[in-house]
Amino acid sequence: MKTITLDAEFADGIGKSHHLKFKHFDPTKTADQVKTALTKLTKIGLFEKDGIALFKEVLHAKVIVREVRTIFDDKEEIEKPANDPMNVMLETAGALPVVEATIAKENPQPQSVKNSKNTGQIRFPEDFTITEDQQKTRLVDQNHPAANGSGTAGYQ
Repeated sequence: MKTITLDAEFADGIGKSHHLKFKHFDPTKTADQVKTALTKLTKIGLFEKDGIALFKEVLHAKVIVREVRTIFDDKEEIEKPANDPMNVMLETAGALPVVEATIAKENPQPQSVKNSKNTGQIRFPEDFTITEDQQKTRLVDQNHPAANGSGTAGYQ
């Protein structure tokens, strides 16, 4: 990645220097065009701090070209275990073809029980069994220490 920055140095109203940087500078601009634009910045007088003009005079400007190039990155080459369930699932899903799904609408025909011919008879399949679910209850001996709420049950 290449970044071109213009670094302009200005003198403020009391002689101190200040830098103003413009990232993504257009390198096709000539030195005269840049100096003219920076001089206009000093004339408009928009930038002041405590009554002192920050950009009173253009001192100099330079172009900084910064190029960042990755040679290698160990973080990107971390291998995942082959038997990782997520990797297996993703590889399997990637190998499957994409199929367009169609949605089928069902329009069930409601039937009223009142209009049915066999309202008094219900037929169950032969292998149908009905079981009762009964809760098991435990009786606690009233003489047992836990029954009276002491909770010590033999621990004194």
